[in-house]
Amino acid sequence: RLCRRRRARALPFVRKLALLYVCSDVLHNAANAHVANVTHYRTHLHDALPAVYARLGADCRAAPSRLQAQNIKQHAFRLARIWQHWSVFPPDYLAGLRASLMFDERAAALAVAEPLL
Repeated sequence: RLCRRRRARALPFVRKLALLYVCSDVLHNAANAHVANVTHYRTHLHDALPAVYARLGADCRAAPSRLQAQNIKQHAFRLARIWQHWSVFPPDYLAGLRASLMFDERAAALAVAEPLL
């Protein structure tokens, strides 16, 4: 829901973070449950989380205050550390999530467009 809805951009930051924590709970329960086909949840979240983290990064850059941006980043980084501790995803994947949170597409486009001289 967090990554598919077009209205997700209009969700308050607190609600986006709450949905991300729900995803984390699903990952934790999927790792510890002995239920058939539970890996589908993890696979779906594996595919969706890069877009979610990229959107959160864009939200951080558009946040009305630096404190709010830092709060979002802190929670997102904390979840990535938790997932690393649980060994839910490979370390390289989690490093990619952290990088997508910090990546600024506009700044990268400007850096490419500007001459190096």
